[in-house]
Amino acid sequence: MHFLLSLVVLLVLGLRLEYSQSLPTFYTSATCPYAARTAFLISVLEVPHEKVLIDLKDKPEDFLKVNPLGKVPSWRTDEGECLYESLILNEYLCDSSTNARANELLPSSPINRAKLRLSQQRFDVLMSSFFKYFANVDPSLESSLESLLSSCLDALNGELESAGGYICGPTLTLTDVNCVPFFHRLLVGCNSKNYDVFNERRVALRNWWDQIEGSEEWRRVRLEDDAIEEGLSRMKAMMSNRK
Repeated sequence: MHFLLSLVVLLVLGLRLEYSQSLPTFYTSATCPYAARTAFLISVLEVPHEKVLIDLKDKPEDFLKVNPLGKVPSWRTDEGECLYESLILNEYLCDSSTNARANELLPSSPINRAKLRLSQQRFDVLMSSFFKYFANVDPSLESSLESLLSSCLDALNGELESAGGYICGPTLTLTDVNCVPFFHRLLVGCNSKNYDVFNERRVALRNWWDQIEGSEEWRRVRLEDDAIEEGLSRMKAMMSNRK
């Protein structure tokens, strides 16, 4: 009897130990820019986790049980909760992180958080102008779409000048982290169309990107340009087929 009780106690303790040592799981995809946002943040904050690569064309059943929507990035907490949507997930990771850099990335002040989100919205306008320009196959629209893209890039350059080096200030914030993977795709796409992103007027933009490219946190998760170019080509073909 004493032996059985001891065995039960050991089993319970063992299960508790296994649970307490479990890590959150990061479900990602190699080429998804939304997942790249979270991968970059994890790299900056050095968040302990287990990574699972998902084939978006053949999503495994065990992943769909965690997130029936099948979205990446997805994050299963060590309590078994599932979070997704990159902007929401990245705020959660900052708020729950014990890394001192989290407070720099995402301030506690409501007004400063609102400013970060507004900067994100302005960047989204830039990316919308890029995707229209990149996917365009109508020569009559090329000049106007290029002009719109140029105006948006000039606006970002001005924002960086005013802020002091990064999008929302003199140091890296969550807005930079969220924008970087998309800006990387903008660079690759514009290069394929021989459009000069870093012209002589956009010094602040060039300096910002140089700082990002020089960071070890970004280099650890940065996708090769060839892989991005391939993904953009597939996207362009899909958009053309819809017209």
